Amino acid sequence: MTRVRAWCGAGLRRRREAWRARAGDDRGVVATYVALLAGPLLLVTGLVVDGGGVIATYIEASNLASGAARAGAQAVDQDALYTTGDVVLVEDEAEERAAGYLVAAGGVEEFSVDVDAAGNTVTVSVTLLHDPKMLPTGTRAITAEASATALRGVEVGS
Repeated sequence: MTRVRAWCGAGLRRRREAWRARAGDDRGVVATYVALLAGPLLLVTGLVVDGGGVIATYIEASNLASGAARAGAQAVDQDALYTTGDVVLVEDEAEERAAGYLVAAGGVEEFSVDVDAAGNTVTVSVTLLHDPKMLPTGTRAITAEASATALRGVEVGS
């Protein structure tokens, strides 16, 4: 029994001394941190980059829809405006102007133009595609809608 205890005691002592010798040695610690943090950091970077891209694509779609709606709302029947003073949209011309604006802008995946001649309103819906740069989420369709109303002069509320 004494031999077993002596052997265990010596083994423990040697292991303890080896541990103390290694405790002051910090070689390889940075590599471990980099290996553990690289994946999450790349994931967060991808979320920031691709999230910003989605927002930028939505803003671009919204700007295109607004511009096309304003272009369509300029299709006012000039004869009716000068003779009666009423603002009347010419539906076909309003659709042509809005579609022409979007075709000239380019990069629009699909769009729709809705003209309400009774309310003198042109509503445009634009869909753009967003391709992610870092995350493998696939192409995403972003849709924005805007409308513009043709008015005569400036109306001041009371």
